[in-house]
Amino acid sequence: MTDAGLEATWSANITQVVWEKFIFLSPTATATSYFDKNLGEVRSTPACREAFAQLVDEVMQLASAKGIGMA
Repeated sequence: MTDAGLEATWSANITQVVWEKFIFLSPTATATSYFDKNLGEVRSTPACREAFAQLVDEVMQLASAKGIGMA
């Protein structure tokens, strides 16, 4: 990829990288779709922000159950 001029990063632990993205993207897509708000609106609305935090926590628990260590 770098030979083609694209920025690329190699990771020895691709599972960790995939889960880091999933932990952000899944709750973000769910909350913004469910509440029909953009992420800024979700974050600025207390009830929506709490639901988003719960979604993140749920995905973090799933990663932990699968043995994926997240910092």
